Amino acid sequence: MTQAEDILRLRLRRQQIEHPTGTDTVDPAEVVRHLCAMQAQDYAGVLWAVGLRSVNVTEQGVEQAVAERRIIRTWPLRGTLHLVAPEDVRWMLELTAPHVVALATTRHSQLGLTEEVFARAREIFTENLKGGGVFTRSESLAALEAEGVLTSGQRGSHILWTLSQQAVLCIGPMKGNEQTFVLFDDWVPPTGEKPLERNEALARLAARYFAGHGPATLEDFEWWAGVTSTEAQRGLDAVAHDLEQIVTSNDSYWVAPDTLEAAYSESRPTMHLLPGFDEYMLGYTDRGLQLDDQREAHGSIVTANEMSSPTLLIDGQIAGTWKRTIKDETVDIGLRTFRALTALERETLAIAAEQYGNFLGKTAVLGDWAGGQLR
Repeated sequence: MTQAEDILRLRLRRQQIEHPTGTDTVDPAEVVRHLCAMQAQDYAGVLWAVGLRSVNVTEQGVEQAVAERRIIRTWPLRGTLHLVAPEDVRWMLELTAPHVVALATTRHSQLGLTEEVFARAREIFTENLKGGGVFTRSESLAALEAEGVLTSGQRGSHILWTLSQQAVLCIGPMKGNEQTFVLFDDWVPPTGEKPLERNEALARLAARYFAGHGPATLEDFEWWAGVTSTEAQRGLDAVAHDLEQIVTSNDSYWVAPDTLEAAYSESRPTMHLLPGFDEYMLGYTDRGLQLDDQREAHGSIVTANEMSSPTLLIDGQIAGTWKRTIKDETVDIGLRTFRALTALERETLAIAAEQYGNFLGKTAVLGDWAGGQLR
């Protein structure tokens, strides 16, 4: 087994995509806590990202964890939606939000979004949502308009995003297919923890990142966290004594020591159906290990126009993409594989598809991208 294959196998285990033998239950909230943050702009996709890493959990079970406030959905990293644990969201926003909001200053000026506008919007939401109120996205925009705060031309989206960065709002449970917004302090009561010094927060974020995503490089952490190279190095330096280093001909990878003890069965390939925007892909700045020799031929299929496709993994490497079609009692899974699958791989894939069907409460039906027989 090559070093690249070793690293991918360890990532599968550390990201909890592969579970130790005998694991009976893994709670959705614990999955999110372990990874620290899971990219979540594709809501159906991130539900499956959590479900894939859980055991005996349905889509409804993950949504219940969100409704019970055991999982929070907001913008704590890179200005992008993520799932986070409730005890992590405050210190992460305090660490990352000021820089992210500052980057939007020019766009806010173009949109006429001044500090006075944000202050007025903050008053509107505080008044309307205090005591546990919930607004859908459309209701949020209507409430602003009713008080003379214009929301056209992306103004509304930037107001909601900025107030979420400032820990005024966060996303509540979905209402049908629409986002809802709630007051942050109502949804995530303060923990009483003393605010972290910046270096303390960087160290905590580094420790959590490498614990959930390792083996990973310093550059991976810098990109994922959205911090400067200097701050990323500072965070890693603070926790490096608690990590193991894997040095390859190309780079240095850092990983929690217990990850190196992971054992794998070689009796059959590992097969997984990953959602789009999964942390296994987007948790690292370079996806070359995952794509390997498929990068030139199929890289544009996997990641195109800033979209990350659902992918088929074989032993940690991307071997194709897939899409789903939801029906009354079935979920049709259409695959576009980069090569023909072996008989053993098809058998193992059927198990992965069944897992996804069980997650949705439906029978999974496998086929190729065009709806024919899987090759």
